[in-house]
Order: sequence, then structure tokens, then C-alpha cells
Amino acid sequence: MQTQNPPTGHPTSHHADDNAVIKAVDIHGDHRLGLYVALVFARDVTPVKPKVLVIVNINRLDHGVVAGVIVDGKIVKWLKLPDVSVVKELKRLHQRVRELEKRAAREIDPAGRARLEEEVGRLKSKRFGVIRDAVVKMAKELVGLAVKYHAAIVVDGIDERTYSARKQSGEGGARKHLYDGLGQLRRRLQRLAQWYGLPYREVRLYSTVCPRCGAKMREAGGRRMQCPACGFSDHRDNIPIYWAKRRYWEILQKQPVFSAITLLTRKFLHL
Repeated sequence: MQTQNPPTGHPTSHHADDNAVIKAVDIHGDHRLGLYVALVFARDVTPVKPKVLVIVNINRLDHGVVAGVIVDGKIVKWLKLPDVSVVKELKRLHQRVRELEKRAAREIDPAGRARLEEEVGRLKSKRFGVIRDAVVKMAKELVGLAVKYHAAIVVDGIDERTYSARKQSGEGGARKHLYDGLGQLRRRLQRLAQWYGLPYREVRLYSTVCPRCGAKMREAGGRRMQCPACGFSDHRDNIPIYWAKRRYWEILQKQPVFSAITLLTRKFLHL
């Protein structure tokens, strides 16, 4: 018996051994997976009362995800994800897809065009898999960090309206597909936070306003920002973490309050 990813639309499986017990067993059939068993796990969750914040600044994949751990108003740890090799692989796949799509558009022979289009489809599926695996790995590492520190997870990311607008705008080509996975990561972080009883919030934090003096910052090249008033300078993706440090007590006091609950999740096993 092998562990199988759930069909599209079903909840993703979490760590079923984290004090979880089996509540139900369902057998299903699917035209892609065939026959599989859905194990329904239940887990009693006691919410964490955090004194630590794990701040997550979600960006386009080539810019990366920057996280910071803030304890007593001090940044004690920085984290940059995903690994650069993931971004390189995504760019390589995208470049190959573009080349084959251009060749297919010029191909006169129907059979030759079909072969090229089939290869394009295969590479797009592979690209999706790279993005999905990167999201799973990043979420696991970020939530693991929050569990270690008994922290709240605070996400500063692109809102849905901006995300949709950029996906549909002229910011296409190699950049457009790098937005894929942002929504996946936010949703996965939220689900895992709930599974472990960690408070989860989304807070907009500045990336172009100086966290030291509040003045409007200027671009200094290479995604670095510099304040013309006080001289503060840092990478644009790090600035929201400094703003979270500045607003530490405010954010900490506004964490959602919820009671102990029982959570259900499923794990799918292919027969």
C-alpha cells in the first residue's frame, strides 16, 4: 500500500501521527487514481498563547520568501526560501516551454506540432510539480519554526486583488508563472497553523517606508531601498520584517483568540 496525493479539491494530508486518531475509513474510486482509501484523522488542539512572532514576507518565487523570528521585540533569526536551485530550475523549464511553443507555432506538419505540444504539456506539468514541492517544503519549514518557538504566524503577502491583477497584466513571460504558488503557500500555512493550534494573521507591512523614521524610501538598485532622511538601507524584502519588529507588541496583542477544538483531516492511500 502506497501513500498517494489526494484528488484535486480534497484537503491535503497533514502529519497524521501528531496525537491524531482515526475516526473513519472511506473507500473511494477515481478515474485517475483508481481505488483508494481515505483515512479521517481527528486531533484535539489546544491553541498556543504566543509570545513570539514568525513573520513571513511572501513574494514572487524568484524574489523568495523572507521570514524572521521576533522575540521580545528583537529579531533573533532570519530565513530565506526557497533554495536558489528551485528558482533556477523554474526559469530553465519556463525558457524551454517558450522555445517549444514558438517551434510548435511555426511547425507545418500536424504530427510534428502535436509532438511539440505534448512536450510543452509535459514540461508545464513538471513546472507545476516543482512549484508545488517548493510550497510544501517552505510551509513545512516555516510552520516547524513556529512550532519550535510556540509562535504566531504573521504573513505579509500580496492581497488577492493585486495577485490576480499581476497574473493577468503585462507582467508575463518568465515572471508570470513565478507568481504561481503564492496562494498555495498562504493557504497551506493557514491550514497547518490551525492543525498545530498556532495563531495565524495576515498583516500588510511596508516595504518602501523606512522602519526607522517613517520617510518614503528610494530604490538603490538590486532591490535595495535607502531612506533619504536617515540613511537606513536594506533589501526591500527584509523591510517588512523590520516593520513587524517595530509593531511587535501591537501585532502580538491582536492575535486571534479561539478555544480548544477538534480538527479533522484526511490521508489518502492508493490500493
